[in-house]
Amino acid sequence: MQIRLAVLFALIFGVLLGCEELHSPKCQAECEKTGRCTWKGGACVASSDAECKRALACQKQGQCALVGEACAATAEVCKSFPACAVEGLCGVQNGVCAATSAEHCKPTEGCRDAGRCSAVGGTCLPRDADCKSSLGCTKFGRCTPVAQDCKTTTSADCELGEMCKLQGYCTFANGRCDLTSDQDCKKTLGCQRVGTCTFRTDTEHNRMERVPGCIVSGPEDCKGSEECRLKHNCAFFEGKCTRNGGH
Repeated sequence: MQIRLAVLFALIFGVLLGCEELHSPKCQAECEKTGRCTWKGGACVASSDAECKRALACQKQGQCALVGEACAATAEVCKSFPACAVEGLCGVQNGVCAATSAEHCKPTEGCRDAGRCSAVGGTCLPRDADCKSSLGCTKFGRCTPVAQDCKTTTSADCELGEMCKLQGYCTFANGRCDLTSDQDCKKTLGCQRVGTCTFRTDTEHNRMERVPGCIVSGPEDCKGSEECRLKHNCAFFEGKCTRNGGH
């Protein structure tokens, strides 16, 4: 009799341990976060791809596929993961979608705009020459990698940007590129082409505030310009290079 009771108890206990409770209230928080919606053997586990795909971990980390009793990222999932195109999270690392090679980073906006072209610890970050090929460098002089971003750190960075070439913001001062002198103006395309080679602290283009800029101040500015060399506009009259100086 005792043997029969022991066998019966063992059978019942084994069945109870093996029971699964789908969408268990005990697992509600884990279900929403990680897709572990099923109560089994005293713990919350994942039991279907559907559970995984509804979870926040799928949306944020690509953990959308059932692997064993957990939701995890796979190579196939990560290739179609939205963050693959945006952030370069196209490979798999530690069970989540991650940037695992430079080839994942290079096609992204983050690489083109901000120089985040190298895979570092599963994330696309700027390293070495990445910044210099980015729009942030060619437009604004953010050409040096500093931690997770491309930043302006020297006047040499400023000179690589359009703000220097077009407007004369070529000197690094107070943490940014600034227009401060004739030397800045002489680095502009405007100086080369039409003679705007002289710095003024206020161009008087804005009545509300002082706006620095580059102007043509005299015949010396004109003589070195393309206006003079190609069009013979080498004289100065009313702020412009002209052929006859107003006569």
